[in-house]
Amino acid sequence: MVKNSHNSTLLRQQGVFIVEFALIAMFITTFLVFVSDMTASQTMHGQLQRLSYSGVNIIKERTQLYGGSGRMTADQAGQLFGVLKNSLTRTMNGFEPDRFGMHVEQLIFNDAGNCNETGDDDDCGLESFSLGREGCLPALVLQNRNELFLKTSWGNPVTLYQVTLCYQGVNWYGNLVGKDFSRLQSSSLMMGR
Repeated sequence: MVKNSHNSTLLRQQGVFIVEFALIAMFITTFLVFVSDMTASQTMHGQLQRLSYSGVNIIKERTQLYGGSGRMTADQAGQLFGVLKNSLTRTMNGFEPDRFGMHVEQLIFNDAGNCNETGDDDDCGLESFSLGREGCLPALVLQNRNELFLKTSWGNPVTLYQVTLCYQGVNWYGNLVGKDFSRLQSSSLMMGR
């Protein structure tokens, strides 16, 4: 009789152990997926931050690099997009170019610090180009941002440049909890010379 009660206690303990193990394994698996997803996202976001800063420096110095006038062209924006996309392709394993997008802006002020809406002033206004994946827009669009107007120590208006990079990353953890954390974005804003 003692032997039967001992066997039934062992069987019940094995059942409890299996249930506890299943619950703990689910928690550990969810935690590992979360950590893996966060690591991949943080790595890609760091790359986007580095490249947006490099990209805004390149486009700011484009008259030195490309020659030509003070206005940014679609060809220059396309060349910048190609350089940044190739950089990510070389440095990131698993990078998918069709998930990558860029929005680049140049805001040129006139001496008064504003621009007329008719576009009569060729030395003033916003140039804006979006390339790659759709929907890559900065949190702060430069158009009609007269509060950002600055002048150099020589009294010349400062041109502003902004490069925004976006990447549609993985969403492993978001799929588990029913949310979307896959969109990664970084913007850099810089003054011209």
